[in-house]
Amino acid sequence: MPGIPTFEDREKEYKILAGDLKKRQEEVKTLYEKRKAEIFADVYKKVGDAIQQFAKEKGYTHILDASKLGDALIVCDDEAYITKEFIKYYNENYTKIILNLKRSNILIYG
Repeated sequence: MPGIPTFEDREKEYKILAGDLKKRQEEVKTLYEKRKAEIFADVYKKVGDAIQQFAKEKGYTHILDASKLGDALIVCDDEAYITKEFIKYYNENYTKIILNLKRSNILIYG
């Protein structure tokens, strides 16, 4: 019958739509990753700056980020773990950091 799409017509249309969808998903994912990198680059810089200031004020010459050391084994005294101390420092200075972020048009909730 004329005007009634065949199975092959529908299958071809489906493949075209599926291809278009996949292409759009990839475009959106790329845009998302780019924007995420832009936002977090500033956040990482602010936290990194806070760590540098913390280290300077406390007289630390080295601070290791264990999350970046992979499977490395670190053995040290319990007093060498300064994460809680840094979090307290960061929270006490949070207002300064938020003001700087607001000037950068970036807000962090949490």
